[in-house]
Amino acid sequence: MASGASEPEALGPVARMMMSVAAHAITSYVQFRALAELLIERGVISREELENRFALSRERELERTIDEWFTPDIAYHLKMAVQSAMAQDSASPVPPHDALVQGSAPPAIPHTQPASGIAPPEADEVARARAMQSHTP
Repeated sequence: MASGASEPEALGPVARMMMSVAAHAITSYVQFRALAELLIERGVISREELENRFALSRERELERTIDEWFTPDIAYHLKMAVQSAMAQDSASPVPPHDALVQGSAPPAIPHTQPASGIAPPEADEVARARAMQSHTP
């Protein structure tokens, strides 16, 4: 690390961007989870209805949204990452929408190269993300 530079300043621009995106995603996740639990508590929607809506939106809206928000080259890589995550999710005992709504921890990420060629995150990245989640209310 450069002398006198704080840790974020010592990182490159891509690493800083990735940390910013991760922080935003975690914050959004915590806010959404609080809202979902409040709506379930008040009887606005049942947990099952919410889980079904997630499953449908993931099937129908995810690729369309990626295509709308990103340039074709970036969209391609995001779609490959989503496909890899979906393949991993199908092998896990808890579907991701259940984990999201119920607030349980996501399944452990294996340290092998997926068939898609997308490398999984490093163990210390996963540990930092989980530590950030545990510090949120």
